[in-house]
Amino acid sequence: MDGAIIALNLNTGQYYTLNETGTRMWTLLADLGSLDDTVGAIEAEYDVTRDRASRDLTGLIEDLMANDLIEVA
Repeated sequence: MDGAIIALNLNTGQYYTLNETGTRMWTLLADLGSLDDTVGAIEAEYDVTRDRASRDLTGLIEDLMANDLIEVA
């Protein structure tokens, strides 16, 4: 999977693969550093409403947290 993000839960040994959109969201968040800026970038790049971009990004973050792949500080 070229360019995909594969995450490993070190506690369970389970691997998770982000799809193309999830990978892009992860990259944007890492590059831009804020949720608001990332939502704006997703809105522009994918031609979706701000509400949709926010819900999708929040959903990704919640999924990653639920699988113990990230911790929000």
